[in-house]
Amino acid sequence: MVGGELPVRRLGFGTAQLTGPGYRGPRGAAEDALAVLRRAVERGVTLIDTADNYGPSLAEEWVTEALHPYPRGLLVAGPRARSGTSVWTPSPSNSSPPRAHLEENLDAAAVRLSREEMSRLDASGRVSLPSSPPA
Repeated sequence: MVGGELPVRRLGFGTAQLTGPGYRGPRGAAEDALAVLRRAVERGVTLIDTADNYGPSLAEEWVTEALHPYPRGLLVAGPRARSGTSVWTPSPSNSSPPRAHLEENLDAAAVRLSREEMSRLDASGRVSLPSSPPA
């Protein structure tokens, strides 16, 4: 259970492997990436792990193209907080990214993943909905 309320299987699928060296560009043909994503869900995967820096943004776009509208019970997890295009730099105060940065990444991911809103799951396992959907 994720957040105490979202059931997922133990085996998920991480989309980083679909992108090229250094998480830049595609590893192969887009059609192959889309087929792999569809097959993973067909085989019972209920958790897709993605992030905006995979591609950059390419993995999220492929998840949307391959799987939207999302099947009931599928959890798409992402993004991570980062600065620049591929590296997250912790803030000096507490190794957590600024909240505004997290919100910007989540809102942009919601658009790329064709979601009206994204639930938030924090490190303690609490799930919450955003106060407003992305513009």
